[in-house]
Amino acid sequence: MDTVMLSSPFDPENSNLYGSAFETNTSDFTFRLPSLNALYNGNLLQPASLLNASMDSWSNVKIPDYASAATANGTNSSGWINFQPTDDIPYSSLIGLPVILPSSAGAGNTTFALESSYFSLSCENLSVVADTNEFINCTAIESQNVFSNDTFYGLSNRSTWSLCLDGFYDPRIWDVRGHVSAFGNDSNFAYPARTLLFQSSQPSIDYAIGLCSITTEYVESAVFCVGAPSNNCSVTAVRLSTQPHPAPNLTDLSFSQAFSEFSLSITESDITSPSPPENGVSLSELFITNPITVGLPGPAGAAWDGLTASLFGLRLQQLLNTYWIGSFGVEGIIDKLAFYPPANRLNTTATNVVWQDTYVVHWQWLTLLVIGSLLMFAAALISLYLSWETHAPEVLGYVSTLIINSPYVRDGREVGSTMTGEDRARKFAKLPLKICDVQPHADIGYIAIAQDDGSTERRGLDPDRVYR
Repeated sequence: MDTVMLSSPFDPENSNLYGSAFETNTSDFTFRLPSLNALYNGNLLQPASLLNASMDSWSNVKIPDYASAATANGTNSSGWINFQPTDDIPYSSLIGLPVILPSSAGAGNTTFALESSYFSLSCENLSVVADTNEFINCTAIESQNVFSNDTFYGLSNRSTWSLCLDGFYDPRIWDVRGHVSAFGNDSNFAYPARTLLFQSSQPSIDYAIGLCSITTEYVESAVFCVGAPSNNCSVTAVRLSTQPHPAPNLTDLSFSQAFSEFSLSITESDITSPSPPENGVSLSELFITNPITVGLPGPAGAAWDGLTASLFGLRLQQLLNTYWIGSFGVEGIIDKLAFYPPANRLNTTATNVVWQDTYVVHWQWLTLLVIGSLLMFAAALISLYLSWETHAPEVLGYVSTLIINSPYVRDGREVGSTMTGEDRARKFAKLPLKICDVQPHADIGYIAIAQDDGSTERRGLDPDRVYR
């Protein structure tokens, strides 16, 4: 077992850790905004391979969207949704949560559980209208001292799209920040889910209105990490969290000050000039309509026709979570928590498995190998001995040819030269032959293939005698 450092600055349940810039104070919010906008827009322009990857550009672990995954994959008896490597997993955000693996992980595999939460949108209505006269009215949030339910509140901005919410948890004044943990871990807390209103008013193109129920999804993810050299992590299964947590209908965006600053910042995240863009469209709207073509040249405008309410909700949810997670601290996203001291990190227990090659002996095959090796070794020794004891030249392969003209083979002359060697060998298969000295009485012997007829003029070879 090893310890994994998790993204504690992004843990909403621990008040001692860092929170979102929109939950703290205005100075913190304005200080983080430039880098947050750069992070957000950079993720909108990333290639499709990263959009569908299990990790973001900085190797943070992306959390799947439970609702979309449950619809596509279903759950098992324990509530888990299991993913295969080939699955097209819908993720809740474009960026993931920073995780620091233990140094002992090395080239091994590490598994651990990760508790997290994110904004979840359930959109049942996406309307395309021809004129802004059909837009739903949003009351200016900054002008209110008392909020009423069933009334949409929002801020005017310089962008082509806006966000409004139908009520807040603080009914008296609008300058209120907070966190859902203040309501306690009563998951049955009777508070209705808020409705988020999205409206797009691009010049010279269709207008869009989307209504989505916004809740907080608390999930437990099973994370599997492969060590060096790939160092890749992915969520292999996800289920609804079994830990105590606030009611899912409560969200951090239902505090008036947090929502006002968040909605204004995300809608104007790609506006750099003092005035709104003329005849333009935001990167966020382009992403919602088609994430693949956000950065490609073409007509300015986002086509809403053909976009289903569920797909619209998933993409808008990804944008909200990307901007919200980034607001906890861009530095924690891009450097995997190195910016934060160890005291501000959470640890969890992980299982680390290091694979090693283990060779197992199969005794039957080993026995056959030893026997075969011994037989080949014995054959090699016998061949070596025979080579040492053989004094005649190697001519046995040419016997059928040599007997044609040999004067020392009487029957060989009875065979014509047109007979093949195979036929000749078959005809004289029983003819006794030997390599011998056919001139044993001469000073220099003569080696020849002769018919073994018992003649005294046929002697064996002597290693001390000279032959020709």
